Amino acid sequence: MNAAHSSTPDARSTSVPRSSRLSAAMLVGALTLVTVSQWGCVAAAITGAAVGAISAHDRRTLGAQTDDGAIEVKSPQRLLQAIRNSTAVNVVSFNRRVLLTGQVLDEAEKKAAGDAITRLDNVQAVYNELTVGSGVSLLRQANDGYVSTKVKGSLIEIGGVAANHVKVATEDGVVYLMGLVTRAEADRAAAVAARVSGVRKVVTLWELISERDAFRPEPSPAPWSTPAAGK
Repeated sequence: MNAAHSSTPDARSTSVPRSSRLSAAMLVGALTLVTVSQWGCVAAAITGAAVGAISAHDRRTLGAQTDDGAIEVKSPQRLLQAIRNSTAVNVVSFNRRVLLTGQVLDEAEKKAAGDAITRLDNVQAVYNELTVGSGVSLLRQANDGYVSTKVKGSLIEIGGVAANHVKVATEDGVVYLMGLVTRAEADRAAAVAARVSGVRKVVTLWELISERDAFRPEPSPAPWSTPAAGK
C-alpha cells in the first residue's frame, strides 16, 4: 500500500495555483500577439514589395494606376444612380480609359450608363460596349471568366507580351483587350487571344506606343502634398 501510494504523485503537489495559471496564460497570449504582430509586419512587407514590383513594371504611371482603381470603385454607385439594371454592367479601367460591358434594358439606359461614367473624375474615354438584353446566365458568366483566364495564360505561355501590359475582359465570348503596347505586341496578343477555345470575337482597344516608349523607365512620382484648402 505504502509503496503503491508513494509511486502515485499527489494531485495537489502537481497542481498549479490559479494565479500562476493566469500569469502563464497571459504570457502565452502576449507571446502569441507579438508573433502575430511580427508576422503581420513581415507579410505586409512582402505584400508591399510585390505590389511595388508590379507597379514598377506597369507602363501606366502610378497616378494612372491609382485613378484606375478609384474609377472602378466609384463606378457601381454612379451606375446605381443612373440606370435600373446596374448590377449587369461590368466596368474595367486601364490608363483612365473605361470599358463598359454587360446588358442594359434599353438604348436610353446604355447612353445613361456611358454618360454617368464619363462624368467620373479622371476618366479620359469610355468604350461603351453595353448591349440591350436581359443579362447572361451564371454559367455564361463563369465561362467568360474561364476564357479570360485562358487568354491571360496563353499570353504568358507564348511570351512577347507582358501580362501586366494587357487587360483582358470577356463578355458572352467576346474578348476585349486593352493596354499600352507596341504594334508588334498588339498584333501578337490579338492573334493569341483569337486562338483560345471559347473566344467568339476579339475586340482591341489598344493605346499604341513606340518601341522607345515601351522600354523607357517610369519617372519617379511627384511628392505627395496636402491639397490646398477649398479644393
